[in-house]
Amino acid sequence: MEIQERQILEKHLNADVYVKTYNVLERDSIIPKELSEASFGNFQTRTDQERALKEFAENQARKYLKGMEGNTLITGGTGIGKSHLSLAMAKAINDGYKEQGKPVSVLFVSLTDIIARVQDGWNYGKGGASLAMQEAVEMLVSPDYLVLDDLGAKNAVIKPKSDWEQDFLFSILDKRTNTIINTNLTGAELQTVYNQRNYSRILKGLEGNTFKAEGIADKRYRIARMKDELKKSQSKSGLSGS
Repeated sequence: MEIQERQILEKHLNADVYVKTYNVLERDSIIPKELSEASFGNFQTRTDQERALKEFAENQARKYLKGMEGNTLITGGTGIGKSHLSLAMAKAINDGYKEQGKPVSVLFVSLTDIIARVQDGWNYGKGGASLAMQEAVEMLVSPDYLVLDDLGAKNAVIKPKSDWEQDFLFSILDKRTNTIINTNLTGAELQTVYNQRNYSRILKGLEGNTFKAEGIADKRYRIARMKDELKKSQSKSGLSGS
């Protein structure tokens, strides 16, 4: 009976711990529907560069699971799989620490989405944003590991972010140790979009932990084209069969 009671107690204690750690990724993250099943296992590679990008992401997850501290930065064009692999890293870290019996909190968000939520009330004069700034800062500072997806999403014109956005990002990065960042901005463009104090914090612990993806085609465009070709093939097949 004592063993059973201890097991029940441990189960409840673990449940309480998971609320603040392991469950954070699934419960609090902002993950696009098309990325929800992303993993290392279903990331398709056709070229050496794609394989190198995947190996880098897998290795970064292993390094974090061994206690590495510092940021990770992946740069490259749109649609090459940066978000897919960033989420795969988040899941690997989350599951890996749970298996070690040392669950941690991992959060995956788009900073653009968070900023939009904070500013929502401002734009429409509602007298209050849907997410208060301090609340948003605490949400992004508190996780042990934070994934910032598509940081500073590239627009037609590369220009500095507003003072408010600069201060908002600084209040997050200045208090963090382990942040995984992906962006379609180049290093030079990051220095244009963000001020020096933010750029220096993006670089925190970054030596040996950055990957510049070059020569990788847009996977989303390629998949869409393959689907179109398949539909055309099936259509032709149907016509010939009739």
